[in-house]
Amino acid sequence: MGKNSYTDEFKKQIVMLYQNGKSIIEIINEYGISKSAIYNWIKSFDNSGYIPWKWIRCAIIRNC
Repeated sequence: MGKNSYTDEFKKQIVMLYQNGKSIIEIINEYGISKSAIYNWIKSFDNSGYIPWKWIRCAIIRNC
Protein backbone atom coordinates (compact mmCIF):
# COMPACT_ATOMS: atom_id res chain seq x y z
CA MET A 1 0.00 0.00 0.00
CA GLY A 2 1.41 3.43 -0.97
CA LYS A 3 2.10 6.27 1.39
CA ASN A 4 -0.54 9.02 1.46
CA SER A 5 0.52 12.62 0.99
CA TYR A 6 -1.36 15.32 2.87
CA THR A 7 -1.02 19.07 2.54
CA ASP A 8 0.14 21.15 5.49
CA GLU A 9 -3.24 22.87 5.51
CA PHE A 10 -5.02 19.52 5.86
CA LYS A 11 -2.68 18.50 8.68
CA LYS A 12 -3.38 21.77 10.49
CA GLN A 13 -7.12 21.19 10.15
CA ILE A 14 -6.79 17.71 11.65
CA VAL A 15 -4.66 19.01 14.54
CA MET A 16 -7.19 21.78 15.17
CA LEU A 17 -10.03 19.24 15.28
CA TYR A 18 -8.12 17.35 17.95
CA GLN A 19 -7.29 20.51 19.88
CA ASN A 20 -10.93 21.53 19.86
CA GLY A 21 -12.02 18.30 21.51
CA LYS A 22 -12.52 15.71 18.77
CA SER A 23 -11.03 12.39 19.84
CA ILE A 24 -8.29 10.62 17.92
CA ILE A 25 -10.66 7.70 17.32
CA GLU A 26 -13.31 10.01 15.82
CA ILE A 27 -10.72 11.55 13.49
CA ILE A 28 -9.42 8.13 12.43
CA ASN A 29 -12.94 6.88 11.70
CA GLU A 30 -14.00 10.03 9.86
CA TYR A 31 -10.87 10.66 7.77
CA GLY A 32 -9.17 7.25 7.58
CA ILE A 33 -5.84 8.62 8.82
CA SER A 34 -3.52 6.44 10.86
CA LYS A 35 -3.16 7.09 14.56
CA SER A 36 0.62 7.47 14.23
CA ALA A 37 0.22 10.12 11.51
CA ILE A 38 -2.12 12.16 13.69
CA TYR A 39 0.18 11.95 16.71
CA ASN A 40 3.16 12.94 14.54
CA TRP A 41 1.27 15.97 13.21
CA ILE A 42 0.28 17.02 16.72
CA LYS A 43 3.87 16.63 17.88
CA SER A 44 5.24 18.60 14.92
CA PHE A 45 2.88 21.50 15.58
CA ASP A 46 3.82 21.46 19.27
CA ASN A 47 7.54 21.54 18.38
CA SER A 48 7.02 24.48 16.04
CA GLY A 49 5.96 26.67 18.95
CA TYR A 50 2.28 26.26 18.28
CA ILE A 51 0.46 26.04 21.62
CA PRO A 52 -2.50 23.67 21.45
CA TRP A 53 -5.83 25.29 22.23
CA LYS A 54 -6.62 22.28 24.43
CA TRP A 55 -3.80 23.27 26.78
CA ILE A 56 -4.81 26.93 26.82
CA ARG A 57 -8.42 26.00 27.54
CA CYS A 58 -7.31 23.66 30.33
CA ALA A 59 -5.14 26.36 31.90
CA ILE A 60 -7.94 28.93 31.77
CA ILE A 61 -10.82 26.76 32.91
CA ARG A 62 -9.15 24.40 35.37
CA ASN A 63 -5.90 26.15 36.13
CA CYS A 64 -3.97 22.98 35.14
